Amino acid sequence: MPDKEEPELYAFDFFKTIFRIKKSLYNDLAGQFAHNLGAVELLAIHYLKHKGEIKTSVLSEYFGIPGSTLTGILDRMEKKDYIVRTRDPADRRVVLVKLNSKTLDSFPKTQDIIREFLRAKNINLTVTWWQDMTKELKKLESLLIETEESYD
Repeated sequence: MPDKEEPELYAFDFFKTIFRIKKSLYNDLAGQFAHNLGAVELLAIHYLKHKGEIKTSVLSEYFGIPGSTLTGILDRMEKKDYIVRTRDPADRRVVLVKLNSKTLDSFPKTQDIIREFLRAKNINLTVTWWQDMTKELKKLESLLIETEESYD
């Protein structure tokens, strides 16, 4: 090990840890519930419950994924009867998405689903911990996005 601390060594370990957390969340969260939803689908339901009907481009931007990737996710959600997609009457090129009435009325609160997931994993962290971690990760996200945009 080098005499001086080298941030890139810690950064590599940090990125590996983030990757493993993401992989675990996607796999475990999807298998945790009878709703047969992946993590992105669950997040989409949460976002749509709070935003109502939105353009698919807004949802794509929220997730930071290409529209083509989102289309596949929305196809699965529509097939499972969670959402409805329509064309914007003001601009037929624009696709709108919203939760269907069945999902709005009967789907458990996403907070309850996450609470149960955390309980099942025996994860008991304080609100302050979640807030602080989110704040730090958003700083990193912002730096990474700025770097991506400078390459364009």
